[in-house]
Amino acid sequence: MYNYKIIHIVEEHLYSYCLVDMEIRDIKQKYSVSDKDINSWIKSKGKVNRSVEIIALKNIEMEEKIKNKIHWKVLIDKILKYYEENEQEKYWYIKYKYFEKCSTAKIEMKMAICRATQARLKSEIVYYIALYAVKENLLKMDSV
Repeated sequence: MYNYKIIHIVEEHLYSYCLVDMEIRDIKQKYSVSDKDINSWIKSKGKVNRSVEIIALKNIEMEEKIKNKIHWKVLIDKILKYYEENEQEKYWYIKYKYFEKCSTAKIEMKMAICRATQARLKSEIVYYIALYAVKENLLKMDSV
């Protein structure tokens, strides 16, 4: 059960790596404050008001989600740079599998590696990223 969740979380971030800027924009739109909320905040200045609390909570939640996305992007950037300089096969596998979303058959043709090798590469990459994410406190074992 833990393995599936870890793989799912890491692959989700790999697939969305190229779309991080768009996801951040979507998060900002989701948590955007309407004009009515701003007016309520101005009117209630100096008072404790429910709408002010909601705005503050939305902003905190939005900032946490954006910070999480950015941390994952930085982590994947570091790993991609390492793979590009040291382990080309893994770099190209990530590029084809997660960024270009190629099927295993296409990857097999492009890289001239069998499906078993692809499965091995995938597990090595995913677990390396997961371990690095645990080290960077992006993954917590009690929440997985």
